[in-house]
Amino acid sequence: MKNSFITIIFLILVAFTSCEKNDEKDNMINYDTYIGYLNYNENNEYLYHEKYYYKNDLIVKLDHSPSYIWNYTYDTKNNLIKFDDGMESVFLYEYDSQNRRIKEQQFVSDTLYKETHKIYKDTFLMKEIFVNKNGDFLSNTIYYYNSMNQLDSVIGKWDKIYHYYTSDSHKIIKLQNNIKHSERNTTFENGLISTYKESYFTNSGITYQSQSETRKYDGNKNLVKLEITHFELYDNSTIYRDYRYSYNSNSTMNKSELYDADSKLIHYMDYIYQGDKLVKRQSYDANGNKAGYTNVEYAYIK
Repeated sequence: MKNSFITIIFLILVAFTSCEKNDEKDNMINYDTYIGYLNYNENNEYLYHEKYYYKNDLIVKLDHSPSYIWNYTYDTKNNLIKFDDGMESVFLYEYDSQNRRIKEQQFVSDTLYKETHKIYKDTFLMKEIFVNKNGDFLSNTIYYYNSMNQLDSVIGKWDKIYHYYTSDSHKIIKLQNNIKHSERNTTFENGLISTYKESYFTNSGITYQSQSETRKYDGNKNLVKLEITHFELYDNSTIYRDYRYSYNSNSTMNKSELYDADSKLIHYMDYIYQGDKLVKRQSYDANGNKAGYTNVEYAYIK
């Protein structure tokens, strides 16, 4: 027990040092929690990382190397007021006294690209008005609700979206230029998603299925099986994936497996913990040979 405790402290200190080294400009004042996922191949060669920095339980930075770094800024009420994708786009947001977002602006290369204004009635979004960089009106979208205060329809200039509900299902139909474009159907069991199907339609009305999902849960409402079938229209191909998950007695995932349509194992992953913290995800091929892995590091600066 003592050695385990020392190991945990060591990991935290290593993570703290790494966090400090990789983020010297954004020092401890700007975040109080750090979680990093460092990915390696089967030869222990570094591939990429995902590092998350939090302040007061709000993400303030996501470092996905080598692709991008995202930065988030909040006001004193924890409303997101700025998002910077680290490349060319910056989004600014404004709120009213009830913390409802009333304005969105997107800047590309420091130039205003588009702007959206939102109008509410009580807590419900009723209308969005879109303007261009010169402030000229482009279009608007109107939101309608049913007697149960559920979103009923969303009517825009080119798109119309309709929602249909039952006690255990939700269907969404989208029209483009008054022609049926897509349909999404979700069913629920005990409050959890059991199936999801997504279909699209050609201009001639021909239906083709894009994706379907089936989910199963254990008695603790943990997802234990996820079947995904993706249909590709253009090359007439189908991709099937069968994910299976197992858990510890405290409902913590300890293993995930991937099977093909013939129930043949493709690969699997073990989740390794120290205490209640995930410290490593180890991948294996179908024959049990070690493949790539992910090390997880933490730092709490409080």
